[in-house]
Amino acid sequence: MSVQKILALPRSLLINLYLFGIKGLEIPILISNKTKLKGIRRENVIVLKPAKFCIQIGFGGTEGVIENRYSILKIEGNGRVLFGGVVHIGAGSSIRIDAGTFYIGNDFYCNKNCFFSCSESIKIGDHVLLGWNVSIRDSDGHTIIQNGVRREPKAEVNIGDHVWIASNVNVLKGVAVGRNSVVAYGSCLTKVFKEEKCLIGGIPGKVIKKNIEWEK
Repeated sequence: MSVQKILALPRSLLINLYLFGIKGLEIPILISNKTKLKGIRRENVIVLKPAKFCIQIGFGGTEGVIENRYSILKIEGNGRVLFGGVVHIGAGSSIRIDAGTFYIGNDFYCNKNCFFSCSESIKIGDHVLLGWNVSIRDSDGHTIIQNGVRREPKAEVNIGDHVWIASNVNVLKGVAVGRNSVVAYGSCLTKVFKEEKCLIGGIPGKVIKKNIEWEK
């Protein structure tokens, strides 16, 4: 275990006891000392398959990538986060939940400086890999009015199992990505991609290749 993780143990233990009571002694969530927490409570942080250090927040990532000073986990209103297994969230990453549910599946890894903003519903499947500076959000943040008609500012995001999203990608509201797919570096996704095993890329994103496979 790294020095950074050892130093994070005392604070992480206190946080886990607060969230999970006596079960928190197992420390299922290891949180770096450079992670800011706001609004977390027993009812809005849920670990579905608790195990020691199965969730790690604010640690590591590719060397040479400049990260923000702090990671952030902020939950407001009726928002909640569900961890479905082993989850690693890289240094400098932020999770901001204004409402709705943010679900992260098993064997999830995101690199440094990723940003997640949930106001409706974000679901990330199992075995998903994110590069650095990936942004996933299910809301426009503000309401757009076109010809006097208000557009719906929120729509759920669904990332399928075994998806690799490369660095500097933006995933916007209403997006779905089929399982076993890859999203190319620097892309911006704005719609639903139902097909599986696709390479998606561009601004806005489109299917570039089909019948692809990928591995770590």
